[in-house]
Amino acid sequence: MAISTVEEGRFLVINETFFHKTGYSREEIIGKTSKELNIFTQYGDGAAIIEKLRSGEPAVNIRSDVRTKSGSVLKGFFSADIIEFEGKRHLLTIFNDMTETIDALNALSQAEEQWKTTFDGTNDGICLLAPDQTILRCNRTLCELIGKTPGQIIGHRCFEVIHGESNVLPECPINRMRESLRRETMEMHLGDLWLEVSVDPVLGRNKEITGIVHIVRDITEKKTAEEKLLASEEKYRTLAESSPDMIYLIDTEGFVQYVNQAGLAMFGGSSRAVIGKHLRDLFPHTIAERHINVIKGIFSTGRSFKSELLEEFPKGKRWIEARLSPIRDSKGAIVAVLGLSQDITARKRAEEELQRAEKLESLKVLAGGIAHDFNNLLGGIFGYLDLARTELPKDHPAYEYLNKSLSAFERARHLAHQMLTFARGGAPVKKTLRLPDILTESCSLALSGSNIRCEYRISDGLWLIEGDENQLSQVFNNIVINAWQAMPDGGTVTVSAENRMLEAGEAGNLPAGRYVVVAVRDEGVGIPEKIIDKIFDPFFTTKQRGSGLGLATCHSIITRHSGHISVASKPGEGSVFTVFLPASELSASIETGKVTDADLRGTGRILIMDDEKVIREMARDILSKHGYEVVVTADGKEAVDAYVRALEEKQGFDLVILDLTVPGGMGGEKTLSELKKIDPQVAAIVSSGYCDNTVLADFATHGFSGMVAKPYRADELLLTVKKTMRKGNSK
Repeated sequence: MAISTVEEGRFLVINETFFHKTGYSREEIIGKTSKELNIFTQYGDGAAIIEKLRSGEPAVNIRSDVRTKSGSVLKGFFSADIIEFEGKRHLLTIFNDMTETIDALNALSQAEEQWKTTFDGTNDGICLLAPDQTILRCNRTLCELIGKTPGQIIGHRCFEVIHGESNVLPECPINRMRESLRRETMEMHLGDLWLEVSVDPVLGRNKEITGIVHIVRDITEKKTAEEKLLASEEKYRTLAESSPDMIYLIDTEGFVQYVNQAGLAMFGGSSRAVIGKHLRDLFPHTIAERHINVIKGIFSTGRSFKSELLEEFPKGKRWIEARLSPIRDSKGAIVAVLGLSQDITARKRAEEELQRAEKLESLKVLAGGIAHDFNNLLGGIFGYLDLARTELPKDHPAYEYLNKSLSAFERARHLAHQMLTFARGGAPVKKTLRLPDILTESCSLALSGSNIRCEYRISDGLWLIEGDENQLSQVFNNIVINAWQAMPDGGTVTVSAENRMLEAGEAGNLPAGRYVVVAVRDEGVGIPEKIIDKIFDPFFTTKQRGSGLGLATCHSIITRHSGHISVASKPGEGSVFTVFLPASELSASIETGKVTDADLRGTGRILIMDDEKVIREMARDILSKHGYEVVVTADGKEAVDAYVRALEEKQGFDLVILDLTVPGGMGGEKTLSELKKIDPQVAAIVSSGYCDNTVLADFATHGFSGMVAKPYRADELLLTVKKTMRKGNSK
């Protein structure tokens, strides 16, 4: 409070509260004017207030600020009036300090303004509801979302405004909120919009609902993105599910999070048995630990991994090519491992077949050369043994020894033929065949004198095949002998044959088509898994006296017949050898007659050409002993010269026997060509230590009248010579 003069406004009386509030002393204020002190921030010296009072207007609760000595401002209201004091008119001023109240009101006003700005500026539609769901207030966004003005919204119930309904919808989240007394939400479709509605209760002291905050959010873009994402996920899921390769996800702990259909098929096809399972539950211990270590390595290094491994699944072992890559979240942390695995079993088998073929080719060159030279040696040794035997009476002590030697010759010749068949395939002399006859004859012969029973299951109407009877007999003979040796205590060999239509690649690399399938099943000890892939390798054998060429020869023969041979076996459960042979498109034309044993002696002049001295001399001696006149030469040029001289001397040859291969000289084919220029009616027999040569297999096409494969016995040579001469080709 202050009393001042009316004329000048000088302070005469000041109360203690004024001094306390402003910080001034009595001496600093008394006698001074408000203008001199610069106390009132709005009204200066107060002259305007005095004029107002003189005019009769009241001066009550006028808003004004007072500046203190320190410069701070006191906010409040003052009132003024003119009073009589000490006989004079003076101005009474009372200032009411309301700084705290005014600051609080200003802050409240500012907060309210900010709330209004926020309320209307938010992207969500907001309305405040009474407990009965009457809308008390709404913001601008809600009006825009539902396309109504505030006047069309406020005072109405929310379900009337938003849904156009007269009653609360059953799915309204407010129904649930009244029970839970907490926020409840729902998603709804409104026209072209997707909205997310949330409601929060405003609770009183006794937990009663005094109001409701109703928030509506436009989630159309989110729902559209979700739908696109779902469509994208469905597309990629379809791709993953239709992929022939295995696709899977493994988490940080080694649990399977996802596997596509191809992966499930490897485990039996049940997602319940795979998804959510740990790797240790799906694989044997050793394999599982190997996989776990790989997964840990990817998580620790962040590097991808690739491998080719033989894996074990419920359906058996398969070669798997796996590619594993880390999956990262938005922060770059590895959260899973994505795997893509391809079953490459067929490819690995093809590679193994190729490796085996390459190995076979190199061995074939070696074996072919050895077999050819071996044949020539056998021919000389056993030819003379055979010739010596014919000089002895049957009761001579040495006759039986020679017989035994010739028996050994048959085994040695068979081995040489096997080596050549393996080495060069033994070019099959094909004709149309009925397999049942070959099967029963070769299998019965192989098991003759054994304790093994053979059971045949041959389908009626079995298709014909095109093949070499001798070579196929050798195949089935070898397979059945193996079966016999696998059953030392006896048992049953089951031989079955059936017609089958194959798809491409169903059996080895065979093309699609008609095949006759022969299966030879035994009850033997079986073949250990570690060696089953080697049994068709040349010179591989587990037998003390085995040559290791039996099954390799079988493989070579069947391949040369455009077929396929395979084996399936488990130790203790026997083995099954399966042979696939292409069916013939032709009708059968099979010769069944056999050459009778006749007098081996004959007459005529014969020219022999062979680069091996022991062979040509042995042949000369055999033929000379049986009535023939023989001339021998070492190569084709000598033979042609000898043939010309004989014609000039009117002592022509009735027959020539030509060695097919003469290293460094003229061989049999070229020699015959030269002889035909001289004598088109020349009769010739082709001879070779390469019993697999195509000229021997189809000698007539090459101009020869007969053939004899080395090594040969005396009676084979004599019968061929006599048969050829009987054709009327002799001079």
